Amino acid sequence: MMTTILKEFKSTLEKKPYQRNWFSEHVFLIGDIHNHCNISYGHGSLKKAIKFANEQLDFFSVTGHFAWPDMEENKKNLSIPIDVINYHKKGFIKLSNHWEKYIQILKENNNDNCIAFPSIEFHSFDFGDYTIVSKKLNFTFQPLKQKHDSRLESLLNGDFDKNNILIFPHHIGYKQGYRGINWNTYNSSHSPVVEVLSMHGSSESEDSQIKYLHTMGPLNGKNTFLWAFMHDYRFGIIANTDHHNASPGSYKNGRTGIWAQSKTRDNIFNALYKKYTAAISGDPIEAMMFVNNYCIGEEIQDVLGNRQVDGYVVACDSLDKVELLQSGNIIETFKANTDSTPPSDIGRISFTFGWGEKDVKCDWNVNIQILNGTIQKVNTRFKGQDIVDPLDKSEDVNFIIPSLKQLNNKEVELSFSTTGNPTATTSSVQGISAEYQTNDNSKVILNISAIIDGEKINREYKYLVKDLKYNHTEYINGFVSPAIEISRFKNKNEYCLEFHKQIIGEKNDWYYMRVFQKNGDILYLTPIWEK
Repeated sequence: MMTTILKEFKSTLEKKPYQRNWFSEHVFLIGDIHNHCNISYGHGSLKKAIKFANEQLDFFSVTGHFAWPDMEENKKNLSIPIDVINYHKKGFIKLSNHWEKYIQILKENNNDNCIAFPSIEFHSFDFGDYTIVSKKLNFTFQPLKQKHDSRLESLLNGDFDKNNILIFPHHIGYKQGYRGINWNTYNSSHSPVVEVLSMHGSSESEDSQIKYLHTMGPLNGKNTFLWAFMHDYRFGIIANTDHHNASPGSYKNGRTGIWAQSKTRDNIFNALYKKYTAAISGDPIEAMMFVNNYCIGEEIQDVLGNRQVDGYVVACDSLDKVELLQSGNIIETFKANTDSTPPSDIGRISFTFGWGEKDVKCDWNVNIQILNGTIQKVNTRFKGQDIVDPLDKSEDVNFIIPSLKQLNNKEVELSFSTTGNPTATTSSVQGISAEYQTNDNSKVILNISAIIDGEKINREYKYLVKDLKYNHTEYINGFVSPAIEISRFKNKNEYCLEFHKQIIGEKNDWYYMRVFQKNGDILYLTPIWEK
């Protein structure tokens, strides 16, 4: 399989045979290996979670809340509300009682298109929270049917089989002692990757655009991954949703990007251990960087001196900027070169559905086809209903699980449910981003079949692609009814970017790239370090 980067930057990579061969030997995959459903405390069934994952991920896990050894030890005189203690205890017991069924359902639903991994979560005031993922579906690390489970400390000390188990800390940004990471007990040789972005927020730095707004509190500066890199910690970075409503890969909540040799269980695990990883908020932005032909996650073995940095980005929407950092300092900002790069007949159109009155449900069946053009790629932007406090109740029990079916190279069908956005700053819309090859006669046709409070609505909308020079909106049943946004046609030169720069490398330097789309999606790429 040819990666998008290899296809888009073919002429450049012909002159860089090592990098060309590297891309030809790897595929870019998207996953979510830390999220929850009602197998412990959480909402939505495991089978719903599996169906949700299969619509937009290459690999996934659904995580069981497992244990919280120091929950009631109260070493720091922490006052924990009794209802918080109770729902955690009930969740741990629930997982323990249904452990065999959990494993059985994962086995029954595993497939080569979307590979399933079992996982569990330990909470800890002392160490911070950790996710434990099993490569094998036969996960023998079963819950203990007793009050205290001290196995997390053994895991952090490396007492596990690295060929079959991956452990990593998550929501690291909370203050140490309040379930944020404890850098004193973190060991990158045992935990090669760290979850740095999820529905909790981004823990890149205090200046991160995606803020910590969860009930557990704000971001603490010493608990950011840029702080850790500045203090010579070395690890790969990943993102997962940590969603609590059976929605692995929920758009805008966090996804892991990996460069694996192929989409197999072994190679996915190998890529995570090699730190060939990226933390992505939503759209599956494909990105890679080399320094003197060393790729992300690697240490440069060359003597200090001149460094050739090569970066490649294929995004899913217009790029805002790409930043190159050297040891925490921005040394250059790159923009998509739309002025000097000639327009292509290939570009993207985003289709977004939702809005309307709060709490009014709309079931959508949508057919989108292009005449005088062809589909190159379709990326989903499916969201699950956000649950911030686990004690909240899910309201999407009767919602359609979002699905996409590509019928041919001209036509896709979508089905999903929406309600009006719960607040003016909280999105509950659904959508896709489609890349098309077009010409002057290309036309996009949307056929909508929707049900709003039992009333069936049928609509058809047609647009010449050459007329999509700005966003178009449609209301399917009048004022404050559910609505549609069709984006302008965004030419390929707006979302593809490469850069090549020479710099001087110094002792303990590290090189880091981050990508910002104009729609707010971001990507953090694992650094490359000097030896």
